[in-house]
Amino acid sequence: MSINKLQEWVDTNGFKFSTAKTICLHFCRLRKLHPDPQLSLNSSPIPVVEEVKILGVIFDKKTVISSSLALLEK
Repeated sequence: MSINKLQEWVDTNGFKFSTAKTICLHFCRLRKLHPDPQLSLNSSPIPVVEEVKILGVIFDKKTVISSSLALLEK
């Protein structure tokens, strides 16, 4: 999986991922229910979240920007 390759690159180049700050936002357009991915980093599970705020923009798993627009209206 690509997370493993990223971890190898980070280890080789002297960087570190912060497992406390790492999250998964699962973007998907499938209408039927399906399980969220089970991901881990340094043997720690990566939590799956419903939405995340990055640089003031709120992203949610349905790729709707209405949460950010609602904050701008206030």
